[in-house]
Amino acid sequence: MAVDSRASRIGHLKSYCFEGSVLFAAIMNRKTMLLLPCVVLSFVVPARTETAPQSASEADGRHDFDFFIGSWTIKNRKLKPASKNDWLEFTSTTTDKSFLAGLGNMDEMTLPHDARGVSLRFFDPAKKEWSIYWANSRKGQLDLPPVVGKFENDVGKFYCDDVDENKKPVKIRYTWSHASADNLHWDMAYSYDGGKTWEVNWTMEFVRR
Repeated sequence: MAVDSRASRIGHLKSYCFEGSVLFAAIMNRKTMLLLPCVVLSFVVPARTETAPQSASEADGRHDFDFFIGSWTIKNRKLKPASKNDWLEFTSTTTDKSFLAGLGNMDEMTLPHDARGVSLRFFDPAKKEWSIYWANSRKGQLDLPPVVGKFENDVGKFYCDDVDENKKPVKIRYTWSHASADNLHWDMAYSYDGGKTWEVNWTMEFVRR
């Protein structure tokens, strides 16, 4: 894909730049921005005296995003192109809400230079997996295909196979974890060897507002 293709998400690609006025275009480019996080893994555990047994359907993963409902401030660290240890830092905010009786949820993110992005997440009860989609205020279209995955042992991992701007196959991975009910971590990594080794090039630290 061209400027708005997900291929250019890979952190070291030349199309990515956060400097000055280019920041807006870079962030709005889903491929360049490495697809903003769509899912947060964490759970608010109710008081034991109020906890009711979950049905089989309720325990199948459809509530894995319930914790994300609400508003967040996000500290971003993005590895600069062609760099191994030089990071760009900026702040963004987002608000998440549920729909489809818990089978879906979405958040709208506000980024520097008044850029906007929307993440959509849908749960497939048959596969017990979540599919995550991204759209931005520049294109007004969903980027396809989605990243797909699930949560295991309080860690969420979501994958997709893609190609970079040079048409070279690359695998993308998002990892979500939580330190507390009000603090979450997300990172993105890519692999050119089919998932044998990974390089993290984007991290986000969420704090509830």
